[in-house]
Amino acid sequence: MKTYKIITLALFAYSNLASADTNTVYRDAKHGFSFHYPANWIREETTFGSTKIKVINKAKDLECLVNVQALQAGDTDDPNKIATLTFANTLAKSLAAQLPNSRIISAKPSTISNQGAVEVIIEFAISSSAVSVPVTNTQYMTVKKPFAYNVGCKSLGKYSATNLKLIYKILSGFVLHPKQNFE
Repeated sequence: MKTYKIITLALFAYSNLASADTNTVYRDAKHGFSFHYPANWIREETTFGSTKIKVINKAKDLECLVNVQALQAGDTDDPNKIATLTFANTLAKSLAAQLPNSRIISAKPSTISNQGAVEVIIEFAISSSAVSVPVTNTQYMTVKKPFAYNVGCKSLGKYSATNLKLIYKILSGFVLHPKQNFE
C-alpha cells in the first residue's frame, strides 16, 4: 500500500510540473535536454554563447537559465565524480573569486535530472552609482558526455519561502535525455 501512495504522489508532483496549462517546455535536441518553466514567465534572448535558455518572471526579480559547454580534454565526464564536496567547494571558490563581494551560503553534492551534480548557493551584490542590489543565486552543475551543464536561478534580494519553492520546482524541470529521444 505504501508503494502505491509514493507512486501516486510522484506522478501527481510530476504532472503538476509538466502540466501544459502552467508550464512551457523548452527542448534542445542538439544538447539533449528539456527545461520546464512557468508559462507566464518571459523567455529572453541572450547574447552569451553558452546560455541556451534564459527566462524571467514578470516582476523581473527571478531569473533562471541553462548554460551548456563542451567538455574539454581532461574534464571529467562522470557525474558521480562531480558530485563531491571537494568539487562543490572548488566551484564555489571559483564563483566567489569572480564576484569579490560574494558570500558562499552552501556548496554540496546533490543530484539533478537523476544524476550526480553539485549545488552552490551564493549571495552577492550588483552595484551601480549609489545603489547596491543584493542577489541570491542557486546553481547546479552536472555533466553528460560531451557536455557540462550549469542550471541556475537567481533572485534579486534574499530568497523568500515562496521564491525558494518556485526556484526548486523550476530547477527540477531540467531533464537530460538520451539523444535518441529527440531524433
